[in-house]
Amino acid sequence: MKLIEMIKQRYFYGISVKLFVLAKVFISILLFFSLYPRLMEIKILNTRINLMAILSIVFVVILSYSYNRMLALPLIKINQAVAKLANLDFNVNLNLTSDDELGELSRNLMVLSDKLSTTIAQVEAELAKNIKLLAQQKDFTDDLSHEIKTPLSIIMAYTEALTDNLNPELQSQYLITINQEAQKLNGLLIELLNLSAMESGRVQLEYQEFDLIELIEEIAGRILIDTANKDFTVQCDFPEKQLLISADRRKLTQAFTNLILNSYQYVSDVGVIKLGVLQQAELVEVNIYNTCPPIPEDRLKHIWQRFYRADESRAKKTGGSGLGLATAAQIFDLHGYEYGAVNEEKGLRFYIIVK
Repeated sequence: MKLIEMIKQRYFYGISVKLFVLAKVFISILLFFSLYPRLMEIKILNTRINLMAILSIVFVVILSYSYNRMLALPLIKINQAVAKLANLDFNVNLNLTSDDELGELSRNLMVLSDKLSTTIAQVEAELAKNIKLLAQQKDFTDDLSHEIKTPLSIIMAYTEALTDNLNPELQSQYLITINQEAQKLNGLLIELLNLSAMESGRVQLEYQEFDLIELIEEIAGRILIDTANKDFTVQCDFPEKQLLISADRRKLTQAFTNLILNSYQYVSDVGVIKLGVLQQAELVEVNIYNTCPPIPEDRLKHIWQRFYRADESRAKKTGGSGLGLATAAQIFDLHGYEYGAVNEEKGLRFYIIVK
């Protein structure tokens, strides 16, 4: 069947057949020219009519129309399509439905156009991904060099001081300080590596079902139980029943820990920390509020960036690596959650929409 179909397309619908038909028309015109003397003698209604001229015009028109329809127009369309492809314009639409070689060529060009468009889109996506990775690597290097400068300077200074003849008590204090700065430096590096892994998409979430209320209560109890150095109250508004969600429990624990710890660090004296969970249909909204001075709106949108501190003076007092909110943002992005921060009366509220 395939052989018969191929012979049918090649010898019954091919260009060769069209050229054969055009040749027949051309030969017919030559025959009319050869019969010109006899045609001049024909009379219709007693009137000598130059039939040769009329018939010649008719056949020339037929020949021109046939040539234009069979060959010229398809070739023009194919040429225009190839010109578009040469200019990397893949919006090619050839409406050639014939079964000859030109129709087959047009269909192959359409397939080529689609494949080239898909391939170039994939290459552009890969290129954009590589550019993003390079930018992330540069940011990682810049941020790392900036953040490790202070701990390294302290370690170097105290180590140099230990070479002097110091009393044992002072030496012990210096060693404790060096150990603390080294641990701080190690923690910073671990946080940076984890954040970079999430930003580059190398982290896979491990979904499991658990109670969101229980998770937040556990985190809040661990962080907010220490009120020795601060005077604030904690208010909770949770549903009485369980609220089961499917997510990466370990990652969400890290994210909510960072947010609650941020509220604990920046809550004002004699202030309030409010934790709330509100269920609306299939969505769950988690709110974490603490009283504090408002953050200017032009700075508020940047708080999710790594090492960004809305108030440098407060950051020095509270400590921290400057990566907590950036890490939380990446975890929420991986889960596809909506999140943000808004200034409210006398404080700041974080919200997370769990889907």
